[in-house]
Amino acid sequence: MSERAVETDLSLFVPPEHAQAILAQSADVTVLLSEVFRVERVFCAWDFDTPRIGQWTGELFSDCVAPDSQTKLQYLFWKNSATSGSDARWRHLNLCVDGKPDLPLLLKYFSLEDEHGVTRLLCARDLRPLLGIQKRFQREVDFLGNEKSKLEQKLRFLQ
Repeated sequence: MSERAVETDLSLFVPPEHAQAILAQSADVTVLLSEVFRVERVFCAWDFDTPRIGQWTGELFSDCVAPDSQTKLQYLFWKNSATSGSDARWRHLNLCVDGKPDLPLLLKYFSLEDEHGVTRLLCARDLRPLLGIQKRFQREVDFLGNEKSKLEQKLRFLQ
């Protein structure tokens, strides 16, 4: 995949009232999809630190999803989050950057219809900070488990 630019102004591609609502839902990444779910544009928050996701442009979205997350695609697109009263859930998928499944995102699908046609979007939140906290927590749990085992051994020795 070649390097492509990441967009910053969503309102150039969807009506401004939709763009504002979408960006309020998406803290990190918004992906504009074609009718066949090909990535047309990628929009990022100014502080999102993975500019290489521009390489998704022109690719089928399913080709950007890691193998371990492929089965979740049907659930992601099953319900439209833009529908009034929608109970669509955020879905965790791992996406590929530079061919490696190293970008965990929480995604929601929006299909917006107006006089210009249908706009299909994915709004995403970056899970990397949360995964970092989870890894630190697991290291602490492991450390405390080892310390507990050492103390139990000492206690048995003293008895």
